[in-house]
Amino acid sequence: MLGIVLTIVGLAAIVIFSKHVYSSAKDTGRNAGLLVFINIVLGLALQWILPAIAVAGLVIIMLVRGSSPEIVENELGVLVPFAFSILGLVLSVFAMMKILSYASSYMDDSSTVANGPPPPPTFGDNQ
Repeated sequence: MLGIVLTIVGLAAIVIFSKHVYSSAKDTGRNAGLLVFINIVLGLALQWILPAIAVAGLVIIMLVRGSSPEIVENELGVLVPFAFSILGLVLSVFAMMKILSYASSYMDDSSTVANGPPPPPTFGDNQ
């Protein structure tokens, strides 16, 4: 039951952050499509792929060390995968917040500052 709630919260976070990243990127002149794509991929990877790989790695390590599948199932139980899912959700929200902060910051136009003002016009070369 808690896994379903966690999944719904994770999907809602991805949708809400993607909407805000898109509107912020459009307002600041950044590439909105690319930033939304990065936001979605990072959100999905940190919420589902990373915890699945971590739990699979733990299972493989325990099996290689000689534990039987029943012992692995009893030792890991439900709490370890749920803890990895919570950690993935927290990391995902943090990463999406960083993307949103990047999308909502204005780009520095340092080319005009570095070059300085244009030279004054010359009106006569005969002087």
